Amino acid sequence: MAIQIINCPACGTFLLEDTAECHACGHILNANLAATTKRRSLPTDQAVDEDMDVCSTCGESCRKGLVRCWNCGSFTRPEIEAAYRQRTASETVDRDFDLPELDSSSVTEVDSMSRRLATPENLLDAPPTAREENDGSDDFELSDDIQMSEADDSEFDLADEIQLRTEGSETADAAPVYSLQAPADPPPVRVSIPTPREEMETIPLLPSASNEPVGSADAPIPISPLGESAPPEAAASKEALSPEDELLKIAAAEEAEISKIRKGQRSKDSFVVYCPQGHRIRVRDKFRGKTGKCPRCAAVFIVPQKPSPQPKKKTDVEIATVGGEAGGVSGRYARWLSDVHLHNVLPEKLKLKADSLLNEFQQVDVGFSANELFVVTLVAAGGLFGGAAKKKPAARAAMLEYFANADAKPDGAVAVAKRVIPKEAYSQIVLAQPVPAGTESLFGNIPIFGTGRIAVRLPRQPEDKATQYLSFSLSEFRAFSLALQSICGIEAFGANTEIPMTEQYETFRCHYNETPVRSLQQLEYYQKDANLKLEVSGWKCGTCGLIVGEEGRKREKIGGLNGKGIAKAKCPKCSQKFGSNPMYAIPEAAPVVATAPESTPAPAPES
Repeated sequence: MAIQIINCPACGTFLLEDTAECHACGHILNANLAATTKRRSLPTDQAVDEDMDVCSTCGESCRKGLVRCWNCGSFTRPEIEAAYRQRTASETVDRDFDLPELDSSSVTEVDSMSRRLATPENLLDAPPTAREENDGSDDFELSDDIQMSEADDSEFDLADEIQLRTEGSETADAAPVYSLQAPADPPPVRVSIPTPREEMETIPLLPSASNEPVGSADAPIPISPLGESAPPEAAASKEALSPEDELLKIAAAEEAEISKIRKGQRSKDSFVVYCPQGHRIRVRDKFRGKTGKCPRCAAVFIVPQKPSPQPKKKTDVEIATVGGEAGGVSGRYARWLSDVHLHNVLPEKLKLKADSLLNEFQQVDVGFSANELFVVTLVAAGGLFGGAAKKKPAARAAMLEYFANADAKPDGAVAVAKRVIPKEAYSQIVLAQPVPAGTESLFGNIPIFGTGRIAVRLPRQPEDKATQYLSFSLSEFRAFSLALQSICGIEAFGANTEIPMTEQYETFRCHYNETPVRSLQQLEYYQKDANLKLEVSGWKCGTCGLIVGEEGRKREKIGGLNGKGIAKAKCPKCSQKFGSNPMYAIPEAAPVVATAPESTPAPAPES
């Protein structure tokens, strides 16, 4: 089987053709294969990491407790190395050997020649080897009192006392002495259990009756202090009322309380609002638009105005401006974007799949100023029966009122979560989906934040465990980019991408009436934006590519009056099925015609 070798496009490392991720630089070659073959963490990974250490000499990972590094052989603990050096130094013994002097006449040429003739031919060319026997030649053997063996780390034990010597110390008395001893047992923990008291004080029950008639909800119920007996009148009343009468009295009191609450709710000139802390407050209509204070937590809130009977349709992202027009803005933040999606992404839990983070977000408001960006979460997510969403308008109004003062600090704003991005970190705000041209995507160009959505990565702080991203629809991102340019000074944010910052059309000609037919480019961004309205401008044949405008289709009645049957209709050019391939355009606003005011007849002069 042939094996093909390729080069990593990022670092040039040689890799196999089916490699998903480069082992040298981490470049993703096959995103789908890398997601399936990604190493999963095991429950024992943390214990293994805690049991590993790094060699100070070669930097290799080794287990804790080893005497020497398995890679370079250096000692892992200095005290053990010092003890080993001391012991090896003390075992070194210098011995003198007296070798006998040989007389020149003791060995003759005849003896040497006879020995050579007695040696086999195959041993004459062999290298000389040491021999243990002493046959009178020039070889020598070791004495019996000298033994040679290889050093083994496991054949020595540490002494009870270890002395460490430094260079220049002449005596061992000056060196510090270390002793290895077993750790002492910890002292026993003594827990004192209090003994129960012989006599426990009891809390007497409160008297539950009075001499008021049944059904009176305003009658006070006498409560006796702790430790005192009930008055004789209450005791007599308790003995006089039966259990049925007690239940009837309690039910009557509850009914009176419920009736009182319902009367207050039926008031036509009052309504319920919530303070920034979520406390329920009932106010009257005459206080709409004014500032109030919560009686429970003293939080300042603004009573909302009465909603319009015919609200306008939301056609663009909601931008709240403090203090009027952009030219005369007052307050700390010049512009706000509301209900922006905030995603907290953990790399180890990320799934590289389209739309995997589409529904995992929190709604935040973003404030823009020349010196900082303010990202704030007004209310917590969730809530029973949508209670959190009902509290958001009041919390937003209170926040805008607070920041109307230019000297207001972000730390004093009441919110669930908030974050300030200073001007120095503006350069770290980058596009993550889609990425600019010539930039490698961290997610392999997979739209994990949603198809047709745009994601921006915020600067990451050292204490953050997750990376935060803001995601927008097309109209929301255009407003975000415009605010960065006009207020923060960041020019053309998102211009070097496939994002259509302005409408881009491709123009065709209708087959019937030769009228121009416009078709939007990058259509998926418009289709996923609920704030943008599209209309069908024409149709394209799936076989021959014939273009028919919507007006021409209606005139020729292709696919019926409403065009529902156009997929099965015959193309006038190729006679094949036309197919359902619509083209879209944004409807143009109708021109406003200025009309002259009606002239009123002049009043007749009085006679």
